[in-house]
Amino acid sequence: MHHRTCLLVIAVCMALSSTPARASKLKWQTDLQQAIHESDRSKKPLLVEFTASWCGYCRKMKQTTFADERIARHVNGCFVPVSIDADENQRLLQRVGVDALPTTVLLSRDLRVVRKIAGYQTPEQFEEHLATVCRHEDTQFTAVSDASPAPVPQAVPEMLAAAAQPPTFAFDRLCLVSLRDDHRLRTGLESCSAEYRGRRVCFASPEHQRRFEQNPEHYWPMLDGRC
Repeated sequence: MHHRTCLLVIAVCMALSSTPARASKLKWQTDLQQAIHESDRSKKPLLVEFTASWCGYCRKMKQTTFADERIARHVNGCFVPVSIDADENQRLLQRVGVDALPTTVLLSRDLRVVRKIAGYQTPEQFEEHLATVCRHEDTQFTAVSDASPAPVPQAVPEMLAAAAQPPTFAFDRLCLVSLRDDHRLRTGLESCSAEYRGRRVCFASPEHQRRFEQNPEHYWPMLDGRC
């Protein structure tokens, strides 16, 4: 009996030793204000990822690049990562100048834009960008002192203040294109909006927005809608 017990213990130990270590996972935050506090506390720069549920390349980057163990170690060791839903933060996107998804913005500890990385990046490409701000070696991270801010830096607190103000849409949010082309009263989507003649209007779909942008005068009401 004792012999059989020893064999069982040995077998369990071998099974445990052969089990691969769990891959590192990115410790994403979703609250930018909270991430800023964590950045200030930890003295780490911020990595802000702008994404959307409908964005195919965003999903691809999440499944490949951000799932890469080397990238996860680098980001967790060097940065405070935060994921921002583009559809829910339109004004913030406009303030930062994000015009493609996915876009990653690296912010220095004093909350200045250091690098903006637009579009899908392979793990190798992404790591090169990260290394310009913070190098990662094993469990240590080293900030790169010569990482200069962007030519026109934008302070994050100012962006947050602007983003916190609810956007104001003209014409009670009605889609002008749907009114004229479809003869329907449809409320526009905040994620499909454009500015024209100093007023922001929203549309029922991206297709409605595209039609408006091709010929805005065709859809703009007389007397700017004050008739």
